[in-house]
Amino acid sequence: MKNWFFLVFAIAGFKVWGQASENFYEYINFEKRDSILEIVDRFPAGTEISIAIISGGEPIFFGLRKSRDTIKAVENYQSAFEIGSITKVFTATVLANFVEEGTIRLNDDVADYLGYETENELSISFKQLSNHTSGLPRLPDNFSNWVKDFRNPYKHYGEEALKEYFKDYISIKKEDQNKYAYSNLAVGLLGQALSKIKNQELESLYQTLIFSKNNMKNSTVRRETLKTRLVDGNGALNWDLGALEGAGAILSTTQDLSNFAKAQFDPNNTAMKMTREKTFEISENTAIGLGWHLSYSDEKNLVRHGGGTGGYRSFMALDVLKKNGIIVLSNVSAQSANASSIGDIAMKLWP
Repeated sequence: MKNWFFLVFAIAGFKVWGQASENFYEYINFEKRDSILEIVDRFPAGTEISIAIISGGEPIFFGLRKSRDTIKAVENYQSAFEIGSITKVFTATVLANFVEEGTIRLNDDVADYLGYETENELSISFKQLSNHTSGLPRLPDNFSNWVKDFRNPYKHYGEEALKEYFKDYISIKKEDQNKYAYSNLAVGLLGQALSKIKNQELESLYQTLIFSKNNMKNSTVRRETLKTRLVDGNGALNWDLGALEGAGAILSTTQDLSNFAKAQFDPNNTAMKMTREKTFEISENTAIGLGWHLSYSDEKNLVRHGGGTGGYRSFMALDVLKKNGIIVLSNVSAQSANASSIGDIAMKLWP
């Protein structure tokens, strides 16, 4: 961990003070700094952002917290946030481990492992669930029937609701399985299937196959087990994902996600490599692997994923060949008008 020093300065009419890493200015010049602070100033008081910049495989961390007209630099690399849909990459990693060990094949029909009663006659493979080509909608058609509190909308959508969907609601067209359509339902269903195969909760699979292997001590699906500070969702309720945990239930820190990034950089980690291999081309410069979205340009080839819940917004992108990356976790609501600015911060800070 880098040493820290005290920093005080004022800019654009508001104060910025606190701590920043000793290599802060190697990566954040004045132009970038001003640009980032202008973005953060749009967010409400109470906003907190944790950032990891990875260059050549080595991360540096810094954080920001806003209160009225003050933006304070804080040390929050061990503070936990809901990471939302970045969870899908972890669910894909569990899938890749199952495939690698020979437990299942990517093109196996998931229905053979779920055992749900259904009128659906089309096969849905594990690969299609993970790369959003299953033909399933973003959310199940019976989702609203099970929402008791829109501030925590997934909480009561349990396996009973999922079985009801398969029995009475599911409708997939063959042509929909030949195109990309982002689906929380699909990856939530994938998590259910993986859990049933091993007769273990997803939390146990994440811990055994990913977290414990990569020193991710502050990552979990279970809030009550967190041993570190959980950043408040700025007034929003924390989300419980019910039967769709695999789509977005993980809480983590920039430190833990940096360790996950380092595992991606390891050429001998074949399960993680599998998640980054193209499985479907979305457009000329964009594809998807298992979980990860892939972006191509002349300057860099990235794997990336964003996430959002009622009280949090996150973004993670990696250039595996160069061992570079950026991770931004925040308590900016995914429903905020400025939620997309978290991705903007990430790209402005790209190493």
